[in-house]
Amino acid sequence: MKPLILTALAALSFAGSAALAQPAAHASAPPAPACRELDASAPEWQAIGSQYARLARAMRARDFDAMVALYAPAFEVRESQGQGGGGAATREQSIALQRNRMAAVRETQLISNTILKLVSCGDRATATVLQQWYRTVRVGDRDRLAETAAVQDEEWLRTPGGWLRGNIANVHPGAWLLDGKRLEPGQPYREDAPPFEPFAAAPAVTVGPDVAPHECRPAVENSPLWATIGHNYHLMGEALRRRDEAALLSFYAPSIETRLPNGAVWNRDRAMAYARAGIAQVRETRLTSNVIVSLQDCGNRAVATVLQQWYRTQMFQGQVSRLETAAVQDEEWRATADGWKWAGASNVHSGAWMIDGRRLHLSGPDDQRSPGYEPYADPE
Repeated sequence: MKPLILTALAALSFAGSAALAQPAAHASAPPAPACRELDASAPEWQAIGSQYARLARAMRARDFDAMVALYAPAFEVRESQGQGGGGAATREQSIALQRNRMAAVRETQLISNTILKLVSCGDRATATVLQQWYRTVRVGDRDRLAETAAVQDEEWLRTPGGWLRGNIANVHPGAWLLDGKRLEPGQPYREDAPPFEPFAAAPAVTVGPDVAPHECRPAVENSPLWATIGHNYHLMGEALRRRDEAALLSFYAPSIETRLPNGAVWNRDRAMAYARAGIAQVRETRLTSNVIVSLQDCGNRAVATVLQQWYRTQMFQGQVSRLETAAVQDEEWRATADGWKWAGASNVHSGAWMIDGRRLHLSGPDDQRSPGYEPYADPE
């Protein structure tokens, strides 16, 4: 029997791909409003953030009706065969399908949709989010811990009753774990399969150091450049697992510039000191993953937007703790005579950070006695 891990969970995690009904075009119709990117202080950002809080509350309570109340009035769910779907479905079919899938979830430990970017087009908005979902699910006669993360675009529609969730597109799965074992997204689950290790094998074709600079353009997924940098991320992850400082730092470029969200800028010495301190504090790395979401090819340099996940046991505030962090950020790579080297990070957007099962407050004081930080305090 094919388990429900990657079908019942993955598709539910991403809520399918819903398409809002489009009004018919008329010659007298007013022009569509211009789209503009908003910042976190915008009323639309705050309102949609509050809707994500409502969605999280409904999922934790396993209140399916409250979840459905946040969906747009008309949508079609489209799922690939790899996600366990069979194409488009009506609203009624979609709701029935998701209700059955939600029934497999015993408990949600974390559900987070961190807004990375929000583009407003009048009464429609598109939120690019980092979604993280940790939950206990029933598979056969066993309860299993599933942990997934993804970067995806979610459309929201303004209605008299508030913003409602619409289509979900451009889904980029990060590392997915089942009882701590990494799975390959979109593939049938096999209990005897080894843990998934993307880009573990050296690429058959690599991009050498003698490439000439050119205007930046999107790289094709699994192109030689994508494979080369993907393999470098794998090797850096292996070095981090082994706590091999020399191997990790061998991937650092001669010149590094990292820009932090608070405006601070780190040079190579500061970045290397941070890496050394991290290795010294970490007792064990359970997962390190840098999934490339997009890649800009600029000839002798490249910029990778990555979903970074790092799950480890380390010293934190004076005691050994389990820490799970996730972020989406841009990372620059440069071609050198010694291969492609990591040259820094920018546009860092932190997702939910968990310590011993409790969510940390990253932008304010953290109370260790609290049950965990909840952004956009759940509205009534």
